[in-house]
Order: sequence, then structure tokens, then C-alpha cells
Amino acid sequence: MGGNIDKSDLLTVKEFAELVGLSRQAVDKACKGRLTEYVNLVDKRKWLHKDALSVYGLQNCQPNCQPAVNHVSTSLQNESSNSSEI
Repeated sequence: MGGNIDKSDLLTVKEFAELVGLSRQAVDKACKGRLTEYVNLVDKRKWLHKDALSVYGLQNCQPNCQPAVNHVSTSLQNESSNSSEI
């Protein structure tokens, strides 16, 4: 990603992790792999361009968006509520 980048188009690793429903460590690891092209260093800190959200199926999201739902815990809650009805 070359050229001038508007800081409003960048997300911290923490913000990105919350939006996609991953740990900061998982996002940090992805920055060395599938997210490399979206990483920008600002004052020696990693920032991700918001276009990186598309890698995880999200688009046009800002830091104030709702974080991704943890599908595993949601499905477990549904199973436990269904078993209590039996």
C-alpha cells in the first residue's frame, strides 16, 4: 500500500482484533503473513489499513463498529438452552 495514507484509514492491532474477533496475538502473527500488505508503521507501532478487514469478510467498518460475534460461544449457548428445554 503505497502513497499517502490518511490516519483515519488505519486501525490499531487492538481495534482490528476486536473487529474481526481475534486475539491481538493472532492479528500480530497475521501481520507477518496474510496481512503484510496492509501493515503500516507509524512511530514504530503497527497499524493496519481498514482494507485488511476484507480479508476477514468485513468491509466499511470503523473502530466504533460492533466486534465480530464469537460463533463458537453463540452455538454453545444455543445448545445449552435447547438441552434445558428437553
